Amino acid sequence: GVPTSSDNANVTSSTTVGQNANITAPAAEAADVNIDRNMNFVTVSSGGTLDVSGTLSVGQANGGSGFIVFPNASATIGTLNISTGAGGSNFVTVDGTAAVLNVTNATVGLSADGILIVRNDGVLNVNGGTGTLTVGSGGDGTLYIGNGGTPGTVNAATVHLGTTGSSIRFDGCCGGT
Repeated sequence: GVPTSSDNANVTSSTTVGQNANITAPAAEAADVNIDRNMNFVTVSSGGTLDVSGTLSVGQANGGSGFIVFPNASATIGTLNISTGAGGSNFVTVDGTAAVLNVTNATVGLSADGILIVRNDGVLNVNGGTGTLTVGSGGDGTLYIGNGGTPGTVNAATVHLGTTGSSIRFDGCCGGT
């Protein structure tokens, strides 16, 4: 069934890659969401909404996990942690018109390298625009604004680069900086 606000949702598998969950309807909710293992993704697509009252963790052990908010969809997260375990290359993407990700707290690269992409008019709000987005903590973080598409919007009072290898890149991983 659909998780409720008291459930923890886990998208993990030790033997199978590509365990994906696509939220296409309003009102999906969970206390916590854990996305882990190579090629496991959670997406929120057109018309979908996700409310996580606690923590959404992307990449607790292995790299390659992702969370994507697509056009005309939204997610509201208490705490967003990208790359919470040893495996890097985990990502969160907010991609497209009316794609909105609201977070109270966010760390990109909590324990390993992590990526946050905001593009094609997607919007990231950190504590309603008054919070701090931490890019790099125990691992390096990268915030891409654009990444091959048109820029998105990051509403935060502060973007804190927490490690020397962390960065903010405008319009692309492979050309613009």
